[in-house]
Amino acid sequence: MRRHDFGYFFHEGVVNLFSHGFMSFAAVGITVACLLVMGTFSLVAYNVNEQLRQLESENEILAFVDDTLTEAQGRSLQSAVEAGPNVRSHHARGGVRDLREKVRGEIRPRRSGPGDPARPLCH
Repeated sequence: MRRHDFGYFFHEGVVNLFSHGFMSFAAVGITVACLLVMGTFSLVAYNVNEQLRQLESENEILAFVDDTLTEAQGRSLQSAVEAGPNVRSHHARGGVRDLREKVRGEIRPRRSGPGDPARPLCH
């Protein structure tokens, strides 16, 4: 009696698939829903991990130094910053004096005339 071969199991599976159609649909639907939820969660977790990795590489600190420092004090401060164990690179900029000189050259006093929209209509 070789009734339990592959053909028999395949035939019984197909017959039961159509005779219990709603349960087959429910099983496939639940499997698809679980795969969809797990896939979405995995993609979100991967995206958050990549965003954190990118944020870690963009860590910056901006420091302002007083204008009253002498050149020697500024150089010693620069060497102290460069010697820090977690400093990858640094950029020294001109400072407040350079900014004031730049702004003085760009800003001119505004003169309002009779047709100037900034002039109030009534006094």
